[in-house]
Amino acid sequence: MSNARTGIVAHDNAVLAAEGIRQAAIAAFVVSGEAATTLLVSPQAPGGVTPQNGLQRATVAAEITYNRTCLASARANGANPSPYMEALRNLGTGGC
Repeated sequence: MSNARTGIVAHDNAVLAAEGIRQAAIAAFVVSGEAATTLLVSPQAPGGVTPQNGLQRATVAAEITYNRTCLASARANGANPSPYMEALRNLGTGGC
């Protein structure tokens, strides 16, 4: 869980709530027991195929949702949106 505080109460509370939802989404997936492995075509992987299981997909989806929520809050509340944009770029969304 992130301990970073901006001093902007509305944004800090939104980030805290988003973190709780992110953790709950991943935990719910783990409890469900779904972990089927699929193969995704990836030009970066040897042979162009990357194994990715359900937990990885769920985690990436939760991370994208978390960072989009934080980005929207940062923009709405005058906080720095850069960390969330960078995280979204790293997650393959192009930063939004």
